[in-house]
Amino acid sequence: MNRRAWWSIHVLDSWGATTLGRPFASDENRVEVPGNMVDDGVSLKILRTSHGLTTTLARTSSINPADDNFTSDPQYRILQNRVGCPTSTANVFLTFKEISILDQTLVSWYEALPPFMKSPNSCPPELHDVRNILKWRYLNMRMISHRAVVLDTTGRQLPFNNLGSEEQDVVRQCRNIAAESIFAIQVEWRPNKMCGWNAVWFLFQACLVPLMALAVESEQHEEYMKWQEQVVLVIELCDMMNRWSLVG
Repeated sequence: MNRRAWWSIHVLDSWGATTLGRPFASDENRVEVPGNMVDDGVSLKILRTSHGLTTTLARTSSINPADDNFTSDPQYRILQNRVGCPTSTANVFLTFKEISILDQTLVSWYEALPPFMKSPNSCPPELHDVRNILKWRYLNMRMISHRAVVLDTTGRQLPFNNLGSEEQDVVRQCRNIAAESIFAIQVEWRPNKMCGWNAVWFLFQACLVPLMALAVESEQHEEYMKWQEQVVLVIELCDMMNRWSLVG
């Protein structure tokens, strides 16, 4: 119970840090990710190495979906903190190599989730919104890990063709992830307060990327119309969600 309480607080702290841009107040190294929460044979171990975070899941019997969702979220928070802490405390960019490693780690974490935690697979009705919002957070964190480079190149008014190869890779990936995030929310959101509030926030975050593309690229760029369509779609979605989110 203490582990559950601690990790619930840690998750809330991570949400606050992501939303407000402040440093993280909690330290996940002081406690282990909740494991063996019920006597159903579930075992979860987090192995931290100098190269990153590796997750090993061993199951000897059926899994309680609610418990499995609970353990998945803290794993994501650890990865989120690894993205947020360097930039919030040291005011520095992640290197291109660090961005690549973090992105690969996030992708590996998502791919290792149980099938019912990933659409379009079926899942218990009570977890439908939970898993979708977790996916939106995952896409948002992947995008944020790349977006500092996009902000930097936009501030210098450098179009894509004037960037170095590593910068191009990061900018391209960020734009693709932002588009994936927008279209995922369009398909997966449902008309309720939980979805509406979260969807508006993540749409705002994702929309900044095509807006920055429009600010630096020529109207003759082959994807210029796509970025315009993404921005218009976000505006339309936020208008649809204003009943469940004042920001929308």
